[in-house]
Amino acid sequence: MLAAGVYDGEGPSTELLAAPVWHVLPSELPAGGKLRRRLYLRTGLLRQTLISPHGEAAALRFSSLARPGTVALRAAGPPAVVSGGTSLRAAPGTSAKEGRADGATFMLVPASRGGVAAAASEVADAGRVERLGAYVSSPETVPDADTAVAALADARRAGFEALLGEHRAAWAERWEDADVVVRGDEQLQLAVRFALFHLMGSVASSGEAAVGARGLAGPGYRGHVFWDTDVFVLPFLAATHPPAARAILEYRIRRLPEAMRAARSLGLAGARFAWESARDGVDVTPPAGRDATGRLVRIRTGESEEHVVADVAWAAACYLDWTGDEEFAAGAGLRLLVETARYWASRVRFDRDGRAHLYGVIGPDEYHEPVDDNAYTNVMARWNLRRAAEAAARSGGVAETERKRWLDTANALVDGYDVSTGLYEEFAGFFGLEPLVVADLAPRRPIAADLLLGLSVSPARRSSSKPTS
Repeated sequence: MLAAGVYDGEGPSTELLAAPVWHVLPSELPAGGKLRRRLYLRTGLLRQTLISPHGEAAALRFSSLARPGTVALRAAGPPAVVSGGTSLRAAPGTSAKEGRADGATFMLVPASRGGVAAAASEVADAGRVERLGAYVSSPETVPDADTAVAALADARRAGFEALLGEHRAAWAERWEDADVVVRGDEQLQLAVRFALFHLMGSVASSGEAAVGARGLAGPGYRGHVFWDTDVFVLPFLAATHPPAARAILEYRIRRLPEAMRAARSLGLAGARFAWESARDGVDVTPPAGRDATGRLVRIRTGESEEHVVADVAWAAACYLDWTGDEEFAAGAGLRLLVETARYWASRVRFDRDGRAHLYGVIGPDEYHEPVDDNAYTNVMARWNLRRAAEAAARSGGVAETERKRWLDTANALVDGYDVSTGLYEEFAGFFGLEPLVVADLAPRRPIAADLLLGLSVSPARRSSSKPTS
């Protein structure tokens, strides 16, 4: 159980807070037992069947989409398997302060910021149990246990059946807006819906949503936020559930002051968002990591993978284009566009011919580092400058001389595009590199490039448990 957007630890070791586990039944999987798990994507329900020497047991559980933080389980089977036991267990390797209030168990996770869980089990008769739970978490402070106990009391008053009905109705509404139908390929259809299910279930609809690169599927990436969230997750939510997209942007907005401090520390203007972000928006990319031989390898992504700045601006524009949120356009959205444009305007360098360049960057292709004039980075920076100039013209607050400078800089930025071939050169000098065909070097695929060529670049993702393939 992970507390979404709540981080524990410091620096590169910062990770999502491990919350108490609520759904464990007293018996471990018996020797010779067989467990079958089936996830119903349409309704967000998990059914489990355990066949053991004690007999067959079945359980149904869900995490409520209608009441985020509320969880429910119903199990039936041999008493030795489903009855008794504790309602909450501290996550492995962690400690938690345990107490009881109003007939429920609660656990408070000790951390500078954290969460609290409360749960209660009711045994209907021998071999039948219902368990309800409530989680409350905060990225800013440790919640009071009474808050979780009160949320649990609300759930108990509603009862399992009402909670189930609310939950199913909430998922039906979300799927009505978000389903993607693939005809003629059942496996692809299932894979797409499974991905959509994870996206919809990983992002809050209010407050701020720090969406790590693994979502809430596990501890990979340590829950750190990369550009993937802004460019790949937010557009889907902007089109299907705008409040969630707005919550993702709120995570960036609240860290804008830190992004501006980061830019100033480099002698630049505007805002430079962290490549690898967690609690406070300070870059938590590890400075170095060790390869398979134990050799220390410098990690440069935090220093040089700067396209995240334009990616955040692009996310804000995507939300605006889908929703027409005028308040956001004149307020926080405008600030994001303006401060990111100011960063690029101060970051570029002009040559003697008046062409603008971005030297010493890392593009989305992290296996070449550092490079000059990465096409993706330059094109995104150019778009950022133009979109900010357009927004400022409508809303005001930016001097005309600054707007003109943005447009002139955008027009001067090189992008590696060759009109005669219709091709972009990925970065300056890319076409002069030795071509390598993966099929010639690795008959069995897929294969990670670092296994093929050696770990000389971009170990940052792996240091945060993020594989590159």
